[in-house]
Amino acid sequence: MQLSFILKFGFKTLKYHKKKYLFSVLGFTFALSLLLSNSIWQSTSQVIIIDKTLNNTDYLISTTSFQIGGTYDIENYLSNIEEIYNIDTLIHSNIIFNKGDKDNSYKYFPFNGQDNLTDPVFTTSAILLNLDGMSKISNLLDINGTFPSNHNEFMISNEIKSILEYLYNITIYPGYTIDLSIGQRYPATDSGEFELEYFQLLDFKNITISGIYTYNEASSVILKVLGTNALERSVIFPNENNNFNSDSIKLMDENTLFRNFLLEINTNLYYDNGIKNINLLNEEIANNIKLNIWNSITTIQSASLDDLSEDYQFRFNNKYLYYPLIFLAILLNHYAIGLLINDRENIFRY
Repeated sequence: MQLSFILKFGFKTLKYHKKKYLFSVLGFTFALSLLLSNSIWQSTSQVIIIDKTLNNTDYLISTTSFQIGGTYDIENYLSNIEEIYNIDTLIHSNIIFNKGDKDNSYKYFPFNGQDNLTDPVFTTSAILLNLDGMSKISNLLDINGTFPSNHNEFMISNEIKSILEYLYNITIYPGYTIDLSIGQRYPATDSGEFELEYFQLLDFKNITISGIYTYNEASSVILKVLGTNALERSVIFPNENNNFNSDSIKLMDENTLFRNFLLEINTNLYYDNGIKNINLLNEEIANNIKLNIWNSITTIQSASLDDLSEDYQFRFNNKYLYYPLIFLAILLNHYAIGLLINDRENIFRY
């Protein structure tokens, strides 16, 4: 009986007060739409900014060891961390140009004291990075040419290009092929290790220069690990070349050329935890590495995240712009309900 009365009352209200009822419906719809759109915007803007964060930096965490053999412990530990979905590796070594047929007894240091100044060797920094990792550092580099697409291509900085052209009277361009050697050890020049043999070199023939890069200052873990000078005066070479194998990695490790593990975290964790907690999540992962691997060194990239967190906070706070409109919607509802109450006696006469 009560239900039939409510339904009868509702239909009579709709029949005799269509405009007033329409005011009420519009008011509720307007208010609800604003609240829902604000909620959707909060969620969407957070996803956009997290994606922007990840696209504008190479990695957020890097870890290595300061002890021989320590990188193997780190590698085993990282393979069991579910938060990590990808690991790239970087080794900072050295590279020799124009070795040619010079034997290991050739004296290369100091540069002006070389055995053959008319045909000198040139040494500089080498960044050994896997191919997948190279695509992540595009924010750091302005490139004439392309990133290496296979293991027989590499990139050089514009500064190194100029030095090589001056020393050897050549013209270097993307597509130029050259021979080079990569050191598996840093010679101790302060102890008199002036000969090529102390590099324990790996030789590479007919390697193609795919790109010539200029360092572009940007948010970067690699920049924190290597420093600006290493990027500006360096060669970036794929560490997946066939000449690099487990024996080479082990030898470099024994010579304290330790691998840096560059970590990519499952992005769903960032979405679930929110933009404000990205740094906290990274710090938690880094602290767990330190607790489990005592000889590890971990680097976190967080500077750009602070700016993006402020960006998100600004956009999030824009919800307050909706409050006046929501207030108007409530007033509209109040007005419509008031009209219905004032006329309720008329309804019961029918």
